[in-house]
Amino acid sequence: MDLIMGSFADAHVPGFTEIDLEAYEVLLDTSDPDLYNWIAGVEQPPANLMTPLLEKLMAHQYTKG
Repeated sequence: MDLIMGSFADAHVPGFTEIDLEAYEVLLDTSDPDLYNWIAGVEQPPANLMTPLLEKLMAHQYTKG
């Protein structure tokens, strides 16, 4: 998850609004297995967490090193 979240943060956090930062904090507090399953499309995230920010994270493509 560190590779995915770190790559996403590098690409997007500088342009975040206060609302985006709050939503990102919620995602950082989410368990890694749940978050990974949502990103990988294995499970659907709960409706209350399906925010535009999570959609952006789910669409984010990361590259290793």
